[in-house]
Amino acid sequence: MCIKVSRNVSITSWNVNGLFRKLSGDRICKLDDENFSNIMTSDIVCLSETHASSKDILFYNGYKCFTNCRQSKTNRSKIFLEGNIALIGDLNAHINVSESDYITNEIDDSLDDFLPINYIADAVLKSRSTEISQNTNSYGKQLIELCISAQLRILNGRTLGDSKGKVTFFNHNGTSIDDYCICSSGFLPSIINFSINKFDPTVSDHCPITVNIMSQIKRQPPENLKTPLKCIKWSNEYENTFKLNLLKTDFQPIISEIESLAEIPVQNNLSSVEEKLMKMFLTYHLYCIMLLFLV
Repeated sequence: MCIKVSRNVSITSWNVNGLFRKLSGDRICKLDDENFSNIMTSDIVCLSETHASSKDILFYNGYKCFTNCRQSKTNRSKIFLEGNIALIGDLNAHINVSESDYITNEIDDSLDDFLPINYIADAVLKSRSTEISQNTNSYGKQLIELCISAQLRILNGRTLGDSKGKVTFFNHNGTSIDDYCICSSGFLPSIINFSINKFDPTVSDHCPITVNIMSQIKRQPPENLKTPLKCIKWSNEYENTFKLNLLKTDFQPIISEIESLAEIPVQNNLSSVEEKLMKMFLTYHLYCIMLLFLV
């Protein structure tokens, strides 16, 4: 039996433009920067362009750190065949707002002979917005082609949290939208919101971007719950054993512990008293059960 637990999962991607910097001759890690704590709040944080080596030991309190390099030979084409996906990060793509990431006339009968039999037209908001006007570069064209062929959709500029299509990159040459989140059209109902986070020039020339997803996690119940508890049929023998063990037991420690609760100011520590009472109840309840089996 599996238990489905629904919860929101937040994922942040950030091109940090190098995770280390020189300061007074020392090599300082940006993870130790106080401004980083404002970003490291998502369940999953993906840092790119870290320029960290395999010898660098990364640590951030509350997170498990994993490193990956571009030399990885993962078969990415296989990933696309395994259900809905989401891609998030700095894609170096400039896309003009007029470019469509979907088949513009996909619901026309004239395309029935060209589209796959299992093709389903999605209900994505067709128009996108951008704060700035930019021409589509080569990476942008590749991204648009990928979206159309794999039925992926761009969240920037058309999703709750980023309806304006905010700028994600700032430097002395100007501004642009380089960082995107794209996902399968079938995954759109699970997207809660997508946002471009605050720009911090002291850390990077890119803004962090975050997507919140509604997920369902399947959990197996603990193994000990699968085995039914043993039921004891009450009998005269158990009754006599229980009474005999009660006479042998020293209850003074239990009485002293209960009396000690009276010394706690209830008005100020009600929750503390309740917690101790609950622990005592569970402990002594199990203790009484054990008395049935003591010889």
